[in-house]
Amino acid sequence: MAVAITGVLIVQKFGGSEYGFDAWNQYAQRYANIEQAIKKEDPTQSGIVLVINPPGYHLASGRPAIAIPSGDESALNAAADDFEARFLIVEYDHPPALDPYFGNKDDRNGWVYLGTIDETNIYMRIATEDM
Repeated sequence: MAVAITGVLIVQKFGGSEYGFDAWNQYAQRYANIEQAIKKEDPTQSGIVLVINPPGYHLASGRPAIAIPSGDESALNAAADDFEARFLIVEYDHPPALDPYFGNKDDRNGWVYLGTIDETNIYMRIATEDM
């Protein structure tokens, strides 16, 4: 009986709230939509993505992902170079140093703006030799 009551309480508390399944489904759907756009540029899914939630992105897309560093643009570019990341996903909860990537929709500092999906900006890295 205690297990049943606990189960009901958990579902009521987390099941439909913004912290529960609905929130996860929204993230998963957003990441799946973003991945469809990225696949147009990289159909083999070999390009690594820089994103706030790498495990969530990988689970939703199957693509390798790493965390956006909390530093400035030089830290972002160093991480992209070190890990050969090709794509940058800038969401509402991005590090403050990436405000220009979220507020603007233009190419920036070695990144080409690909578009916006679900209020999330997507960029593709220009090869270092092309810069």
